[in-house]
Amino acid sequence: MPIIQNPDLLSQVCPANWPLVPVSGKRPYQKGWLDRNYDRSEILAALESGKATGAGLKLGSGLLAVDFDGPSATKKLVELAGSNSLKIFSETTSWTSGRAGRKQCLFLVPEASWSRLRNLP
Repeated sequence: MPIIQNPDLLSQVCPANWPLVPVSGKRPYQKGWLDRNYDRSEILAALESGKATGAGLKLGSGLLAVDFDGPSATKKLVELAGSNSLKIFSETTSWTSGRAGRKQCLFLVPEASWSRLRNLP
């Protein structure tokens, strides 16, 4: 789950329709978070009170994040999808921990293609 720790980024970077959840560390701290929709004011209040240390992006329903877990991941992408895939991955929203070769790339998958993503290895 991608984590946003700067409250100002909630409105600057995250579209209003992205489903966010308050987190402590890297994990949601409230029970039932998966089935709940949070509004931005709830998340901001949780950040300001110190209950939350960030906001996580709930993936699914068309939001897909692809992990690159080290330098060999880029080579594997080219092997599986061809060199043109690097352009697509460089143009989408992404974030990193700052460690070499590690990042996540975000994609919005059309609903007609959701079934193609089920049960991937």
